[in-house]
Amino acid sequence: MMRRVAVIALLVLALAAPVWAAGARALVEQGNEAYAEGNYEQALTAYQEAARLKPESAEIQINLGNAYVQQGDVQKALQAYGRALATQDEELRARALYNQGTARLSMQDYDGAIDALRQSLRLTPTDEDARYNLAYALKMKQEQQEQEQEQQEQDQEQDQQDQEEQEQDQQEQEEQQEQDQEQQEQDQEQQDQEQQEQDQQEQEQQQPEQQESEQQQAEQQQAEETTPPPDEQIDPAMAAQLLDQLLEEEQEELKLRMQRGTSDEDVDQDW
Repeated sequence: MMRRVAVIALLVLALAAPVWAAGARALVEQGNEAYAEGNYEQALTAYQEAARLKPESAEIQINLGNAYVQQGDVQKALQAYGRALATQDEELRARALYNQGTARLSMQDYDGAIDALRQSLRLTPTDEDARYNLAYALKMKQEQQEQEQEQQEQDQEQDQQDQEEQEQDQQEQEEQQEQDQEQQEQDQEQQDQEQQEQDQQEQEQQQPEQQESEQQQAEQQQAEETTPPPDEQIDPAMAAQLLDQLLEEEQEELKLRMQRGTSDEDVDQDW
């Protein structure tokens, strides 16, 4: 089982003892005591004061970065470790790079952690903590890549599934539209047939009435044709006169017949 990532080590300040460095040394000692007791806020304050007195000190910058890490401000810790890299002391540079790599591990910045820890090992190849943390960073990067690959495959699978569901929904929608269209045509056909039957029934019901009406109109027209118009009717006096004339003509004709009859009888007697 892999052991835990090595904790960022607190580098105790070891300065020469010129009089002007006494104030910075005292502040670092205060900070180291507070850091060991877990009072990281007080340690941070002491290191900050020491850094103002001796900003070029890589030891102070490393300790300041450690305090920032414990306070959760990794970005400021990385800045402090970066300032410590200005030293020409390879051991201090290795420690700054180690702490920088370990801090990046806490941010899951595995590429940055791997780069810093490799540089630290080039300076101090026998540092087992740096070697372990590098192996841990490589393992975590591999797991991250596998997770990303797995997530990518899941996303692709999900996209494929969504595409299939979308195509299926579209197909079902088209089928439903076809069914609706077919049902609509059937309903329209049924409606037209019912309307046609209804019209036929109404026509059959209206036919006797229409025939009767036509017959009445024909009879009325025939009666109108046989009946003289009011302006063609004979005046009663004129009718009487015509009747008298007709009677006179009949009497004359009767007389002529009687005369012809008498003449015929005389001829027969002479014979």
